[in-house]
Amino acid sequence: MEEVERRFAGSLVLSDRESKGLRIGGLAARSALKYQFAVVCKVLTDRTFRRQSFIDLFSRLWGGDKGVTISDVEGNRFLACFQSEGDMRRVLYREPWDFDNSLIVMAPMGDARAITEVSLGSAVFWVQAHGVPWKFHTPEVAEDIGGMLGEYKEVKADEKGCCVGRCVCIRVCLDISLSLLRRTVVNFSEFGDQLIEFQYERVWVNRAPNKNLF
Repeated sequence: MEEVERRFAGSLVLSDRESKGLRIGGLAARSALKYQFAVVCKVLTDRTFRRQSFIDLFSRLWGGDKGVTISDVEGNRFLACFQSEGDMRRVLYREPWDFDNSLIVMAPMGDARAITEVSLGSAVFWVQAHGVPWKFHTPEVAEDIGGMLGEYKEVKADEKGCCVGRCVCIRVCLDISLSLLRRTVVNFSEFGDQLIEFQYERVWVNRAPNKNLF
């Protein structure tokens, strides 16, 4: 009750009957556990699409070992309730997902009180960094480059920590309100300034949520 009074700062006056309130506990409180592995999803498109088709498709793709229940919420948003943390993490790890050529932005519900409170302003992508001198194909360099692009997550590397290949593949969480960085100049000791170009895996121009992304 004190928290409610603080939130409304004296603008709300309750009668004696209203102030009695209700405490949720026991079995009723435990029923909320079915939402502990819930993920909010939003299809970034202005086009009309078949919402039931979305539910049917991703119920199959995301079902995993224990299954998933997907509910239509509002404003292109859906709520996916997983039965296990493992299934939820598996789906989030495989981002980005798309539906009907439109990007799906995803975020766990966490401790949010309402679905609309969950921030859906970012998405995770694998980014290929081309032009990095071979001596610098290391997790440390990948972390620096990833941090410049957005929030660094991980890099594809072998058991020895070497990023062997024609490019450095970095998993990054990107702010989707910003344009994707296509190239930049990075200064390396021994090699000086090098032009580094970025390619974003599983991203197509017609899947951009807004015109600023590409």
